[in-house]
Amino acid sequence: MAKRPRTSARTTRKQVTRPILVKTVAQTCNWCPSQWEGRTVDRRPIYARYRYGCLCVHVGRIGGTIRNVIKSGKELVRESIGDRWDGVMTYAELKRHTRGVIEWPKTFRRKGLSRYRRVLSPKAALKRLRKLHQTRAGKTT
Repeated sequence: MAKRPRTSARTTRKQVTRPILVKTVAQTCNWCPSQWEGRTVDRRPIYARYRYGCLCVHVGRIGGTIRNVIKSGKELVRESIGDRWDGVMTYAELKRHTRGVIEWPKTFRRKGLSRYRRVLSPKAALKRLRKLHQTRAGKTT
């Protein structure tokens, strides 16, 4: 995996005595922007997003929602990594760039992305389309 070129933009990392431990995390978008939502061990929501070459990680209050984190969460990390058109990042890169501030779980789940996991062959897609058409035709009569 190639390293991303560094730019001269500002970098912010909150000084922490020990890393924030994340219990669960789900990737909600794996294209541009790459983003993850999760919960820390003390039930605070955490939100990470990589867009326009900038990685931002915010954490909320105990029992809070992701929506509140996005609007008014405490910023833990803001780092310019790629160019302004970059917005795709892997989970391994997220872990590497937030090392020392946040300790992520080894694995993550993909939230709402399961329909994009595999691409159907043209034959299988046609078969699925016919089956869908038959079930809809059966329901209308």
